[in-house]
Amino acid sequence: MHLSAVILNATVQVSISNQSCQAVANHFSRDISDFSRRLKSLLEKELEYPLDLIKDGRESLGCLRPNYLMAFREIVASRVGEEQAGEIVRIYTANNVCE
Repeated sequence: MHLSAVILNATVQVSISNQSCQAVANHFSRDISDFSRRLKSLLEKELEYPLDLIKDGRESLGCLRPNYLMAFREIVASRVGEEQAGEIVRIYTANNVCE
């Protein structure tokens, strides 16, 4: 599964501990502002879910354009912390292949 399919552009239903949350996928956002707005609308627990998927390799950042990655990074930094934001960038730069 790719992050772009789960968190970054269209609204997708994701199950977290018997709760339903909205995630966004960048392929469906109108522009970077819409992409950022969708990410900002996520609750902290909803944002942590795709972060966990990215960190354990079940989600890919490879299809994200660099400016979208930086928007995602800024939101992660402000909501979850600089350490996780830095980890997301490291994962992106190490594995930036769009599958």
